[in-house]
Amino acid sequence: MQKLGFYSKNDDVETPEDFYEALNHNYEFDFDPCPFKCEWDGLVRDWGKSNYVNPPFSKIRAFLKKGVEELKKGNKSVFLLPIRSNSKYWQELVFPYATDFFFLKGMNFKGYTREMPVSLCLVEFDPERTPRFWQGDCGDLHRCFWN
Repeated sequence: MQKLGFYSKNDDVETPEDFYEALNHNYEFDFDPCPFKCEWDGLVRDWGKSNYVNPPFSKIRAFLKKGVEELKKGNKSVFLLPIRSNSKYWQELVFPYATDFFFLKGMNFKGYTREMPVSLCLVEFDPERTPRFWQGDCGDLHRCFWN
């Protein structure tokens, strides 16, 4: 068993089966563009109508960009991501397109002795729903919520 550290050299981790099955029950996934120990490149393939995406940490931005492309084609994707809301990829690719968020606590990945040392979030891109986050500067926030 390996330790999963914040700066682990291995960024290809397998989603716990019970977690995936619970998600699949709700979303009925028909494609996983980056399955564990994958031999092909999910960034150059067409995705399905309902996609589960647990991207390698080294390629999160690239998979989010592809997810936006697939969203524009009418395809739904659910991403398992570290919560890094101050990062450029969250600002440019998650907040503008995410239709729902589910914050997770204490996930154990297969083959590791400890929980993931960063908080994780499920991020949904659904072409049938409106993105969830309003974006603007703080001055506009008052007009938006209190008028």
